[in-house]
Amino acid sequence: MTIVSSDDCLRIDIVDSREGTYLRSLYMESYVGCYPIPKKYVFRFNKVKKFEKIDIIYLSEKGEMSEPATFKKF
Repeated sequence: MTIVSSDDCLRIDIVDSREGTYLRSLYMESYVGCYPIPKKYVFRFNKVKKFEKIDIIYLSEKGEMSEPATFKKF
């Protein structure tokens, strides 16, 4: 997984051949929400500001969840 941060966005590129769903969980002092994302995803800061961390979670076709990859305060 590659994370590139700029002043206005965060780009997440997931390099993984597994079939399944990737989820983004966002935290701003507390949990905000979890949404499916594509393998190439751009998170625009103008939509949500001052987040504490982002978790990326892989959800297999069988419903099994991976441990989150956590990224804090860019």
